[in-house]
Amino acid sequence: MAEKFAELINLAEPYRELEGFKEIDGYKIKALYPAPHNALFDFSIGGKDAERIDEIAFKSKNIVNSIDKNVVLGHSDWSMKNVRFAGNKINMVYDWDSLCLQDEYHLLGIAAATFTTTWDIPVKITPSQEEAFEFVAEYERAMGKKFSRNELLKISACTTSVMCYTARCELSVDPENVYYEGSYRQTLYEMNGENYLRI
Repeated sequence: MAEKFAELINLAEPYRELEGFKEIDGYKIKALYPAPHNALFDFSIGGKDAERIDEIAFKSKNIVNSIDKNVVLGHSDWSMKNVRFAGNKINMVYDWDSLCLQDEYHLLGIAAATFTTTWDIPVKITPSQEEAFEFVAEYERAMGKKFSRNELLKISACTTSVMCYTARCELSVDPENVYYEGSYRQTLYEMNGENYLRI
């Protein structure tokens, strides 16, 4: 999935200037989080762990906004739920409404945080910290470049921030943590280090 993500961004590069694409930067807003993507989610509903999640998100957002960006055209929902495989190869990608201009480090952070997410089969939806780190490393190899420490720090902060956003979505519909096992809330609670990739 990381290799194909890199391939997509390379293939899309010549089309960045086409009309209809605009840059999305959810970190340049006053609110801690962008508006929820679905009316089901209400971030005013707190619940257990909301304060801790928001503290992590606040630190992550500050890191993201302190490091320069690299705007590319890419898919902002690169996860298992939007791809189909034939054997070990991706043969279909869905949700092309998610194609947008965005910071490469943010897009990669989203993908690293959610590439394992699917509800089609009974699997854990969150990647481990090692899996998320390896996704980024595999993307580097596919791109033939090496990220600087600051770039990796930003990617990790974006990964962490996306996980916080998703955890708050979970909390808004499950404030008592009834469905906690395998959730983004649990993943953040058990996170080692200050950010998800441990940079």
